[in-house]
Amino acid sequence: MKLIRCQVYRSALADSTNGGVTAKHNDIYMEHPTGDIDPEKVDRSLIFKPEDCGDGYKRLVAVQKKENMAGPCFGGNIAMVRVGPNRAYEFYHIHDRFESWELNALLST
Repeated sequence: MKLIRCQVYRSALADSTNGGVTAKHNDIYMEHPTGDIDPEKVDRSLIFKPEDCGDGYKRLVAVQKKENMAGPCFGGNIAMVRVGPNRAYEFYHIHDRFESWELNALLST
């Protein structure tokens, strides 16, 4: 599937991604049926899959997983994407935070 470019919006105060790709990159790429970008020409760590979780919550989940790590989780950053026939903006929560299972257990209790 082809890709479309997404703009990353993040807090200027702190990074909550635990070293996620959106801590350093202003653009990421989302799989989309109307995309025009060849995924072979993009760093795999910057490719995300969209998921509609219902109740208006949309997220982008990292395609590239990290072995022996919990995640991907929401790291606090948002993607703004122009999609659809009217090219309106849609907003997605970016799930690019990975953490050790130990840290995940501590944060989950």
